[in-house]
Amino acid sequence: MPHFHGSRLMEGSRSLDLIILDEVDSTNDEARRMISAGRVPAFAVAARRQTAGRGRRQRVWIAPAGNLSLTIAAPWRPGRTDGSTVALVTGLAVQRTIAAVVGERAKVAIKWPNDVLVDGAKISGTLIEASEATLLVGTGINIASRPEGVSYPTACLQDVVVGPIDVSVLANALISHWGPLYEAWQTHGFAPLQQIYNASLQLIGQPTRISLDRDKREWTSGICRGVDPTGYLILEDEVGRRVAHAAGDVEPA
Repeated sequence: MPHFHGSRLMEGSRSLDLIILDEVDSTNDEARRMISAGRVPAFAVAARRQTAGRGRRQRVWIAPAGNLSLTIAAPWRPGRTDGSTVALVTGLAVQRTIAAVVGERAKVAIKWPNDVLVDGAKISGTLIEASEATLLVGTGINIASRPEGVSYPTACLQDVVVGPIDVSVLANALISHWGPLYEAWQTHGFAPLQQIYNASLQLIGQPTRISLDRDKREWTSGICRGVDPTGYLILEDEVGRRVAHAAGDVEPA
């Protein structure tokens, strides 16, 4: 695919190339191909149209023309026990990126662990894949259009913001938020970001239920007390007992 745009940003003390393509099957797959061809992380690849993207649990994520698909390829040290909290750090970066565009027009919140909602409707999703030396952080943001016919509310930025939103500008903004957060996480872990994350968390203080199995046949519920320093979601039951959950789909109870 032809390069649409190239820029160079700073991620801490390291420069981070951003390559924007007109169309790609999957930005995660494209980043993987670039690494195989010799490109060294850190870098980012974005596309104005994605034809075969993936979400969590192999869910399809198609991004029509005008939406943003972006993958950041970053150095990765395997074996960290807190590696899963990169998802929460990414959710925070996306929330900040979208909130800066939306302003006071709507509420922008994180649905644990890393989906981003605008007035309760999903506008962004993230898929993170790791190898021995590289982290691939793939994020899709609905700009010009949103999926129809899905089982949950969806949104796009053009529902809220008047005027065009350039894919390259949004990609640069996301990188500028993600880079410093990732560097902070690499040095100090997730715990120092816990309160900041909880301040943007959907359903905090509200009745919430979480699935206990992949097929979502078993659920448990309680009052959402945010995440703990390890990124686990805390639900408090009717007798005040707090239970930490490492995974599951969450929704209002």
